[in-house]
Amino acid sequence: VTWAFPAKNGSENYIAVSKDNPTSGSDFLKVDMTPFYGTNMVSQISYGKGIWLATKSGGPLIYSTDGLEWKQHPTPPSNQSLDRLRYWEDKQIFVWDTASGSSNFYSTDGMTWVAASGRTTSSDGLFFSKDYAFAGNSSSAVVQRSADGATWSDIPLGFTGTGAGPAYGDGLLLFAGSGGSIYYSEDEGNTATSVSMTIEDGTIAQTFYGGGTFVRVRNNFAGRGVSHAT
Repeated sequence: VTWAFPAKNGSENYIAVSKDNPTSGSDFLKVDMTPFYGTNMVSQISYGKGIWLATKSGGPLIYSTDGLEWKQHPTPPSNQSLDRLRYWEDKQIFVWDTASGSSNFYSTDGMTWVAASGRTTSSDGLFFSKDYAFAGNSSSAVVQRSADGATWSDIPLGFTGTGAGPAYGDGLLLFAGSGGSIYYSEDEGNTATSVSMTIEDGTIAQTFYGGGTFVRVRNNFAGRGVSHAT
């Protein structure tokens, strides 16, 4: 399996997987998730170190080595009420963060999890540059970063508003603020500059980067995400 994403259709609750580069829905197989989650949809999928991980807030954490056969994780973190499960390619570790508290875990193999230190805020997004992991907060101007996933600290961005939905690409670190504002940093968070933007009916919940383009997602429209393994 090289592609996997969560899906739900009526009573069906599944992960759609494909072994090739998909071009249509018929290229995907459905892997039933009801034994693990009932009618609750999977919210996070991540791949790294030859292992697929999937979960929803509150757990349980499940894993697969082929994307087709899934099992309940034997040694999950002590707190599974986490929301953002990502694989940090440059550091080759998994990072699991929360949107509702200050809990964070990391793993070098996807099986053994260690609690990180220094996380003091909830997170509205978790993204990576080559050297740092970043977590932003929509309720304050606090943004935190970590060089190893183990130790986190506040960074002196020096802006007012919020630090929601961080994204990194092409040497720029972006954070979405309230009222449609965007802040960017060219030095991985040491300083930030404001860009005034107009977005109708809401604030920016997430910012994403891919293919040379940053994409803003309005509040209440942030999707579940797609994971890709190569």
